[in-house]
Amino acid sequence: MIKLGIGTTGKCNMNCEHCYSRRYDGKTLSLEDIHAIAEAIGIDSVNFGTGENILNPDFPAIVDDLYERGIPLSLTTNGFSIMKMSDGQILKFHDIDFSLEFPTRELQNSYRGHNSWEMVTAGMARCKTLGVPFSVATVLMNANAPYLPDFYGLIGQYGCFLRINVIKFNERTHSPDDEQALTYETFWESIRKILERFSLISCSEPILRAALGLGDDCGIPCGRASIRIQPDRSILPCVYWGDSSLTVDDLIRQGEDVLSSPEFAAASLLPEVCRGCAYVLPCAGGCASRRKLSKAGLAAPDPYCPLVRGEQFPRLSYRPNGEGVDLIHSKYLCTIILGI
Repeated sequence: MIKLGIGTTGKCNMNCEHCYSRRYDGKTLSLEDIHAIAEAIGIDSVNFGTGENILNPDFPAIVDDLYERGIPLSLTTNGFSIMKMSDGQILKFHDIDFSLEFPTRELQNSYRGHNSWEMVTAGMARCKTLGVPFSVATVLMNANAPYLPDFYGLIGQYGCFLRINVIKFNERTHSPDDEQALTYETFWESIRKILERFSLISCSEPILRAALGLGDDCGIPCGRASIRIQPDRSILPCVYWGDSSLTVDDLIRQGEDVLSSPEFAAASLLPEVCRGCAYVLPCAGGCASRRKLSKAGLAAPDPYCPLVRGEQFPRLSYRPNGEGVDLIHSKYLCTIILGI
């Protein structure tokens, strides 16, 4: 059973500089594409992301098709899709993620504009009324790193979760030299402050799993247990992977065997320096996309690894709080989910 991330469209009502979706603007998956995929492979769960999926005219029918198959569904949105959907449509989702970069109206609207804060909070209030679980999804980057602990009040107010993706570079605006790229020191200091403030629901961010001693198995889903399907019909081991030679047609033809293709095998490449490391099982060399997009390349270890610097993992304390919490993103991509 494969966990799918599907971007049915690259269209969006916003134009955020750190988003990877702009390269897919004008590209759209069809109901026929999704139906054929669902017929060809076993699907564990689906998250819809990339653009605002409601802008794909086929999206309601796509949701209906997968929902009727009993597949758990989630949606990542800036609030626009929720605003345009009926209550009945929203209730077909297992959980929802709302994108915010900042924990206050002033900061958020200054960053994104378009009444971003109002759209998100209205959507959160609606999901709370309907009883649909939801999270605030944010990207840890230099611009908002000092503010992330302040999300505590917002998620407490709405009774939801906070999900954090560490920023990765994309071909549109970001490079390892970009002003939003986190330094090694900023990454670990931000993680320390976040864990001091919030409880930990789940963590599939590889280098942090190693630091926290979370399990003796590889908890990294990307390219191993999950596949990303983009609006141009390309399939990727991770949404940040970049270009791919594989398409929806390959997935339909090969089924789950596509996970054994050279493209997906590359996402599981273990850097030579990591062989024999005591943390190789939970970490597996760190985030493959972060390595691939770094100056050193895929064969290098995670740039946030302290061991290759001759250091030890920082002392981090955390409060586990994930028992009984079932969120689709927990085992779908490299991410950190937090609670109060």
